[in-house]
Amino acid sequence: MKSVTDRVEQLRRTYSRQLPDRIRELERMWHRFVERREPLPLAAMLESTHNLTGSGGVYGYPRVSSISRELHQTLLNIKHEGGAPSSDQRLLIEERIGELLREVTPR
Repeated sequence: MKSVTDRVEQLRRTYSRQLPDRIRELERMWHRFVERREPLPLAAMLESTHNLTGSGGVYGYPRVSSISRELHQTLLNIKHEGGAPSSDQRLLIEERIGELLREVTPR
């Protein structure tokens, strides 16, 4: 039987393996949202950034958590402002997604 420590480490490894794909999916959703202005990608991005904000720190990625928090707030602002991102918001989101990818991509 595995110890609690072993199980936690297994969860951390699984999270670490899946994290780059989750962020790339966030990037794809962003591009779909910008190109089509569909509300579904925005809702999915809000859920994804919310989840990353909470899980990043738990699994040893505090920068993922803080960057995701900033992304989430910017996406909320876009939603409350009618769903059309300003050029500054677009730039910020694209920069932060790039930061997330750099943070989780093995060097």
